[in-house]
Amino acid sequence: MPPPFEGAEEPLIVVLTIGGEIFLQDVQDVAIKVNSLAPRLQGITRENLQARIYIRADQSLPHGHIMEVMSDIGGAGYQRMALISEPFQGKDSRDLKKIGP
Repeated sequence: MPPPFEGAEEPLIVVLTIGGEIFLQDVQDVAIKVNSLAPRLQGITRENLQARIYIRADQSLPHGHIMEVMSDIGGAGYQRMALISEPFQGKDSRDLKKIGP
């Protein structure tokens, strides 16, 4: 059983791998099935629906899978979700073509 969530200060991070596995960042030894994610979050956060939940997904993961996980989390009552993105690693933004007029 993961340690209890201490409060809204530290976000809880959900990790989605390219293989479709779901892990909690601090408890990465066991994958979580999508249908057991919400109950697991409720237990960890002690049903604190104001808890911040960050989702880190592999960039190759289908968008639909990410949305399914977000829907399950939101359906459990958690509304403070955000996607974690990595800093832009491509060309310098000054080298990109301007879009639009």
